[in-house]
Amino acid sequence: MAAVTQALSRFGVGASEIAAACGISRYRTRFGLWLEKTGRAPGFAGNFHTRLGQLCEPHIRQLYANARHDAVEIPPASVFHPEHPWARCTPDGIVLPHRTRLLQIKAMGYFTGRRLRFDGPPVEIEAQCQWEMFVTGAEEVDLAILIGSDRLEWERFVLGEIENPADVFSRAMLEVFPVYRDEAAIASLFAGARAFMDLVDSDTQPPVDYSAECRDFLNGKRLDAIVASIPKSSGSPSSLSPSLSSSERSSTLSRSRSMRPRIATASGIALAATSGSSRAARIAAKSAPSEAPRIGA
Repeated sequence: MAAVTQALSRFGVGASEIAAACGISRYRTRFGLWLEKTGRAPGFAGNFHTRLGQLCEPHIRQLYANARHDAVEIPPASVFHPEHPWARCTPDGIVLPHRTRLLQIKAMGYFTGRRLRFDGPPVEIEAQCQWEMFVTGAEEVDLAILIGSDRLEWERFVLGEIENPADVFSRAMLEVFPVYRDEAAIASLFAGARAFMDLVDSDTQPPVDYSAECRDFLNGKRLDAIVASIPKSSGSPSSLSPSLSSSERSSTLSRSRSMRPRIATASGIALAATSGSSRAARIAAKSAPSEAPRIGA
C-alpha cells in the first residue's frame, strides 16, 4: 500500500500539494515539488503535523458525526477530476446523504486553533479545500479541527509518551469551520497547477527560489559540471596534457625540473631581498647550504 501511495504522489497535483504547486505555501516550495514530481528528489515523507493528523483522524471523524448527526463516508481511494485526470484529491470524508459536502480534518495546538476564529483558515488549508471541491464537484467543505491544550501535549501524544490518549482528547475541543466553493479561487488554482504541470511534463526547471531544495539542486549541478570538466588521467605528467606533442612535453618537463632549485632557495632569496644591503645578501647566500641536508647523514 505504501508503494502505491508513493507512486501516486508522483502523478498529478493533489489537494495537499496545490498550494506548493501555485507557489503560495509557507512550508513547501514549487521548486521542491518539481524535484519530487520529476524524480530528482524523494517524495514528501511526512512530519509531526501529518503524523498527528493520522492518529487523530478517526477520533475527529467520529466526533464530527456525533455532533452533526450525519453519516460520513470514507473514500476508499483518491478521486480524480473527470476532465483533468492529473487533478486529484483524497478527502477525509464525504458527508451523506447528499454527497455535496466534504470533510477535512486537522489537529492543532490551542493558540493556533483559537486564532482561526479571527484570521480564518490558513491559505494552505483554504487552497486544499477549494481544490477538493474542484475535483469532486462539491459545494462545501466542513473543516473540522481538534484543538488541543497545547503543542507539547500533542508532541507527547505522537511520541507515545501518554499512557491514556483519552485524557488528551478529553481536554481537546472540536471546532468546525465551513468553507464554501469559490469559483474565482478555483480558477486561479487551476491556472497555477496547469502551469506547474507543464513544467513537469516538459522537464523544464522552474524559476530559482530561496529554498534549500533549490540551493542543493543547483550546487549539485555545479559540482557535476566541475567533475565532468576534469580530464580523466592516470596521474602521469604526460597524460595531463594529451594535446601536446612529445617534444613539447619534454620541454615542459625540463623547464619544471629547472625551476626546482630556484624554488628550493626561495627562502634565501627572500631573506636577501628584505635585508636592504648587498653585504647582507652575500652573507645570506654564503650561509645557505649548497644542497639539502640528508636525514641521518
